[in-house]
Amino acid sequence: MQTIPKMSIAFIIAFGFTTAVFGQEKSALKQVSIRFQNNSILFRHVTLVTYWSETATDNATEGVVLAPYFTTKKTYQVGTQVYFANHKQVDVVMSGKRLQGTPFMVVKAEDEGKTFKIFK
Repeated sequence: MQTIPKMSIAFIIAFGFTTAVFGQEKSALKQVSIRFQNNSILFRHVTLVTYWSETATDNATEGVVLAPYFTTKKTYQVGTQVYFANHKQVDVVMSGKRLQGTPFMVVKAEDEGKTFKIFK
């Protein structure tokens, strides 16, 4: 009968513990559904850029055409930074850089079910 080396057992235990801790952390992130409304009388093309944390350079970028007063529903995790990007900002994102400046919003748990007007 073959025995398992102690280092292998220690590695397996450490890996299992790490996976359990990070797995719980990920599942604990609350998802929030919100809507963005085109509050203009014109059709509008908007580009949403989202970051999941303040240090993340990975983002999601999505262009949407909205009819007047129509909404688009999005689901984000709490803490997601949402930008409505203009053409220059889209170029920055597409070059691999992170947008600087104040986001349109940072998603909070209490935003669940709310509708946000895009234009002032």
